[in-house]
This record gives sequence, C-alpha cells and structure tokens, in this order.
Amino acid sequence: MNLYQPNYLNQLQQIQQQLAPQIQPVPQQNANTIQYVNGLESAKAFQLPSNSSVLLMDAELPMFYIKTSDASGFCKTRQFKFEEVIEDGKTSSQFVTKEEFEQFKNDLIKEAKHESNHESVRRK
Repeated sequence: MNLYQPNYLNQLQQIQQQLAPQIQPVPQQNANTIQYVNGLESAKAFQLPSNSSVLLMDAELPMFYIKTSDASGFCKTRQFKFEEVIEDGKTSSQFVTKEEFEQFKNDLIKEAKHESNHESVRRK
C-alpha cells in the first residue's frame, strides 16, 4: 500500500492545481519612470488605459500635465505651470505679478495724460 500512496498524492496535487484559479501577474509600471511629451496636444494624444492616471512632463516648456481616464475610457487632461523656487522664497519667473502690472499700467496712464496735457498746451 505504501507504493500507491505517493501516486495518490501526486494525483491530488494535480487536481488542486487544475481547480485553482489561474492568477496572471499584472504588469506594473515603473513608479520612477517620467513620461515626456511635446506640448498639450501630445499629452492629449497619450494613450491611457481605463481607470488610470499619469503625470506627463513637457519636454520643452516649464509645464506638466495630469491625464486621467474613467471606467469608460474617457480622458481628461489638465495643464499646469511650474517654476523654480529660489532659496530666499522668491520664485524665478519671466512673468510679472498682478501688482507689478497694475503699477506699470497706472504709470502709463499718468504718462499718457501728462503727454496729452503738453500737446494741448503746445497747440494753444
């Protein structure tokens, strides 16, 4: 009887393997990979599976995009600007602040009024 026992155990193991659900490994994206695109249109064209999201970096501009897809595969792409933060807390930017713009605008208006007053005095 001892001769048949290993054979029965092998058959039992084979049956268990056949009945067990087949588990397939899910391919995982490397979390450290940065995806680069060339502009917003390229980000919109980036292929994305359903129920997922990805961070896309612009290869040419200081921009990044977050693209998400819902269960039906509909995608939404959001665009963001970023700029370097300097140690003193100020940002490095090629843009003026709203306050700087308002001051510049007011200075131009004053200068235009001043010029128009001089023109009217010259004409008299």
